[in-house]
Amino acid sequence: MAGSNVPSSAFLSRRSFLKAGGVAGATALAFPTLRGVAWGQKVAGDSVEARAVAAGKDLARGKSIDLTMMVWSAFGRGQTTKLAAEYKKLTGIGIGNAIDVNVFVMPPRAMQEAVAKTGKIDIFHIDLTMVPSLANAGLAMPLDKLMQRGGHAMETVGPAAQMLRYRNEQYGLLTDGNVHVTMLRKDVVDKRRKEYEDKLGKPWSWPQTWAEYNAMMRFFNNPAESFFGSGNLRARRAGGPYWWMMIFYSKGGFPFTDDAAPNINTDIGVAATEEYLATRAFSPPEITDWGSPQMIPYFTKGHIFSVTYWDGSVQVAERPGSPTKGKWMFGQVPGSMQGNTLVKRSITAGPIGYVINRHSKQAEAAYWLCQYLTGPKNSTLVVGDPENGFHDPWHPSHFTNETIINGYTPAGIKAIKENLQITTPALLLTGGPLQFHDLLDKNLAEAMLGNLTAKDAMKKTSDEWEVEVRKIGAAALKRDLPTYKAGFPKINVPVPA
Repeated sequence: MAGSNVPSSAFLSRRSFLKAGGVAGATALAFPTLRGVAWGQKVAGDSVEARAVAAGKDLARGKSIDLTMMVWSAFGRGQTTKLAAEYKKLTGIGIGNAIDVNVFVMPPRAMQEAVAKTGKIDIFHIDLTMVPSLANAGLAMPLDKLMQRGGHAMETVGPAAQMLRYRNEQYGLLTDGNVHVTMLRKDVVDKRRKEYEDKLGKPWSWPQTWAEYNAMMRFFNNPAESFFGSGNLRARRAGGPYWWMMIFYSKGGFPFTDDAAPNINTDIGVAATEEYLATRAFSPPEITDWGSPQMIPYFTKGHIFSVTYWDGSVQVAERPGSPTKGKWMFGQVPGSMQGNTLVKRSITAGPIGYVINRHSKQAEAAYWLCQYLTGPKNSTLVVGDPENGFHDPWHPSHFTNETIINGYTPAGIKAIKENLQITTPALLLTGGPLQFHDLLDKNLAEAMLGNLTAKDAMKKTSDEWEVEVRKIGAAALKRDLPTYKAGFPKINVPVPA
């Protein structure tokens, strides 16, 4: 699923968050008895989906159980709707009410429920970067026991599964891998290859570092013909920091010290910011006001040489009727040299999936429906849905499915699989990932406009982060650093797919 704008309403106030987290957080991690959940022995069945059906039928016992799910309609239609209706026929458990809320503005709605504890919304289909916050605020239901009963495991290519866990407990069920992939215009390279090689004094090859990537995009930039080298930097509240994070992580940066102090006003942080800002010189002038709704049509219509973007863009670019269908190369994101070692880091921003409301009276029924939707067989149907391509691949079986391969092309699916191997989380910290992200976003946007230098942007962000750390408490953030670090890959570069 390609990213979208994140309106200001997505950023919950600090006071509201602390009210939720402070009141509920202490008990949330103690795993008290949950309403509507009965732990028991492992369910019989020869597949994840079959066990979800068996457990659901046993739970419903002939009764009709209608659940309320908060889900952006872009995700909820197509195969998701069909499978949910099928599960209703098989078990009596289904979606009685779907509340359409954009996934990018859903966090404050979820946190409102964390405070109110009404239990009226059974399932949230949400950016799973929110898992630590929702767990700490007492909303997200711990899933390990039910997953063990149902014989269900979140198996992903690369470390994305770790992003669904918090303090060694599962809280989310993945539906959308949402990793970044690099795309280059093959036809443009072929046309100007000799000119490029003569200019740079070396054969053309896939860019391995962000510095090489910037040099390549600068060469192919041609604003006189409204053709630009890069589409990588986006507007304020439209995900701009994700590109910065990929560069920063590849250089060996990590946003916080082991004592939870900000760790970005460093040589690494400044160097990453300089490379990030360099892209502005060969980007469309309007890019500071654009998110995916503007950017994706722009580059799929042929106005951009390269983008490193959400993997859903591969499918959009290769759709029948796309002006650039068949004109792209897809591959690994660039990286950075750490000494003599090349390190690449993509980003999953954010993984999308289901969180069960622990205050729901129908929490177990909600879980079994979600298990049914996220099993290997049915998740393949959802990801491969020709009518609704908003869910991108993540499970190993997705990468051998002919429908999915054809939708993304063999080259595209190979690139997605390789980037998933080295994917990273965004600012995944309990107590304020949205606030830290927003402050970084604000200062990067100011630097992009020329109002701050790279050094000034890092200094200002670091100072503002220090204020946030004091509000949240360094001890609380320090306890969560292992969860954050567990979401990072253990390899430097992908194994070829």
